Amino acid sequence: SANWITGSLLSRKVLPFDTNDMDLCSTIKEAGVEVIGSSQEM
Repeated sequence: SANWITGSLLSRKVLPFDTNDMDLCSTIKEAGVEVIGSSQEM
């Protein structure tokens, strides 16, 4: 579901999610959205 992405972008937040996709995390960070989760430190 992309709903969480849309909602998160609107609120400038990303809820915790389980992923090892660093490309996705990097893309989200580049979008200026705060990433909250285990990947945040990376």
